[in-house]
Amino acid sequence: MGLTEKGKYVTAAGAKTADKLILTKSAGIEGTAILATDRQTQLSKIFNPEILESAKGFYNQISVVKDALTAYRTGGVHAMHDPTEGGILNGIHEMADASNLGARVFEEKIIIEPETSKICRFYEIDPLQLISSGALLIAAEPSTANKIVDTLCQQRIYADIIGEFNANPNKRILIHKDDSAETLPRPVSDHLWLALSR
Repeated sequence: MGLTEKGKYVTAAGAKTADKLILTKSAGIEGTAILATDRQTQLSKIFNPEILESAKGFYNQISVVKDALTAYRTGGVHAMHDPTEGGILNGIHEMADASNLGARVFEEKIIIEPETSKICRFYEIDPLQLISSGALLIAAEPSTANKIVDTLCQQRIYADIIGEFNANPNKRILIHKDDSAETLPRPVSDHLWLALSR
């Protein structure tokens, strides 16, 4: 797959206690593109052509190479992971599992594009549990997290701090927009399959 020098690579297992959790782009990128393409006939009866064409164009966002290189070169990155099957929520669990940590995540900080929101609402699925290739989760030192976000945004890659890691692997919390909290859901399966079965 490739070669690198020892120590000059980042895995999902390097997150540390108190690291900030950064997300690039938005939730459900690939799932949105798949549903807009594979269910175009069905969705075209509900949504206007502009929404569906825009949603199909999400395929153009699936590479995370620029995201990863930009973050790494800025400095302070301890771990990175691309949330694929199971979406953003599963990606966070996979990262926390690999690092043996807990996490606190703020739902309101996770961007959901209008196209994703509309399609997910139609199929009654959770965009946070929809395959999200194209987004990137980054664990970063608190002192450099804001600089990483700013640098990504300067490269026209939207990013924000959506939470932080803690030392307790059993303490993984999702804080909702109304300030209520629940244990961070662990997807049983990707919600793409729920949508395709309907």
